[in-house]
Amino acid sequence: MAGGTILTFAHVLIVKAFQLAPCAAVSPLKYLSLVWAAMVGFMVWGDLPGPIKLLGAAMVVGAGLFILYGETKR
Repeated sequence: MAGGTILTFAHVLIVKAFQLAPCAAVSPLKYLSLVWAAMVGFMVWGDLPGPIKLLGAAMVVGAGLFILYGETKR
């Protein structure tokens, strides 16, 4: 129950951030969820991201930054 409430509140804050600031400033902050997920995975389950997970995360971040660069260049 608490997890759903916290997640709902987080989504409301994300929507509010996109309303108040330019997307180019807010979008990179969404990638912090990868860092938080890795930290929680380590603290709760002792899971360290392997090379495949790190490569996948780098690809996701790289693709997002590539799109962000293309959108802000216009």
